[in-house]
Amino acid sequence: MLTLNMVIIASMVGADGLGYDVLFALRGQKIGVGLEAGLAITALAIALDRLSHAAADSKAELYRPGTPFHRRHPYLLIGIAVLIATTLLGGVIPIFAAVPQEMTVTTAPVWDALVKWININFFDYFDAVRTVLLLHVLNPLKQTLLDVPWAGAVLIAAYAGWRLRDDKLALLCGLLIAFIAVVGLWDKAMTTVYLCAISALFSCLIGIPLGIVATGCTRRQILWRVQLPLALPEIMLGINQTILFALSMLVITALVGTRDLGQEVYFALTKVDTGRGIIAGLCVAFLGIVADRLLRAWVDRFRRRLGISAGADIN
Repeated sequence: MLTLNMVIIASMVGADGLGYDVLFALRGQKIGVGLEAGLAITALAIALDRLSHAAADSKAELYRPGTPFHRRHPYLLIGIAVLIATTLLGGVIPIFAAVPQEMTVTTAPVWDALVKWININFFDYFDAVRTVLLLHVLNPLKQTLLDVPWAGAVLIAAYAGWRLRDDKLALLCGLLIAFIAVVGLWDKAMTTVYLCAISALFSCLIGIPLGIVATGCTRRQILWRVQLPLALPEIMLGINQTILFALSMLVITALVGTRDLGQEVYFALTKVDTGRGIIAGLCVAFLGIVADRLLRAWVDRFRRRLGISAGADIN
């Protein structure tokens, strides 16, 4: 999943494919083309996710020992035969090798029309919400993070690691945060934290209530004292993944004018400044490591307080 998420960044250094289509759409503000290419990437991700889960699930043996391979896997053999046949036919009949251009369809005009309709009918509402969020939530949070002294942040990260787990975690978190300050990228790192924190917050505000509704939970005590504590590792796994996805999207957000570590990586890519790119990339990675380790330690501590075995981790 993370690899698919990186295809857009890969296109910035010359890689072709769906990532380039998304990048081209972002640069040209072609919303329909970008959405269509993004949906294609999503379709690939869903298909791979379902296949990998199906392959990982253990299934009871449906056949007696000694049953021939072709009896146990008939559909696999049929699929391989069809693949071989269509591949051979593709060398003779072009339609088997590639879909003819006249048979392809595009949904880009539909998405463009939908976005245009939303802008015409709901722009004032969206603009009002945007203004309120900027003035009362986003800008204050960003300024608060920018005002945090680097030495204080190092101490806070180290203390959190020590309080949640041990000296090793405290040393790791302290050193990684100190590295970001020493290389002169503190303000950009705080902007990065702000962007990722806001992304994760809004994802949780939307996703967690939907997850609760999807279970049919109606009894408050069962929800808060049983189900949520038991589901906490999975919830934190989702938050961990959200943070990682947010960090991996930083370079793409630089295309729309953000001034954070993603911008540093983007500039390094465009100017072929390897050292600058590596330093900025390390800062992004270190932020992700600190967040991951502290979240893991907090989950373990919370489960121990509830008397629940910590065997189920958020790995």
